[in-house]
Amino acid sequence: MRYREKYERWAFAALVLVPLGLWLGGTGVELISMEHRNPVVLGKQVSELLRRGMLAYAERDEVAGLTGENWLNWLDRGMPLPYFHTEGGRSLLQLPYRDPQDDCSDIDVDALLSAVRMRLRVPLEESA
Repeated sequence: MRYREKYERWAFAALVLVPLGLWLGGTGVELISMEHRNPVVLGKQVSELLRRGMLAYAERDEVAGLTGENWLNWLDRGMPLPYFHTEGGRSLLQLPYRDPQDDCSDIDVDALLSAVRMRLRVPLEESA
């Protein structure tokens, strides 16, 4: 299944390579360059990764045009908890658009990555 293979590749990148590159970057495992330690850069890349992953798994016309609260609602569909309506998950809406030089100490990057990991682990519900 072509879509399934794409989804699995994006899921692997989100679940393994991004966190591993972030947290092991200083130990010689340079999977991601040092610029990714910036929460805004990470937010942009996670947002793109999540969108592409969902486009590979769901119908394009169902996902491509979603923004804001509609995007978060779609991401929370079928999840055991509304991860994208928590502070970490909601940061997906504003983090990619912040100035990379801003203080981002108010963003819980770990919570955002946890929400993304959960979305990629939990199978999507069939659309109604």
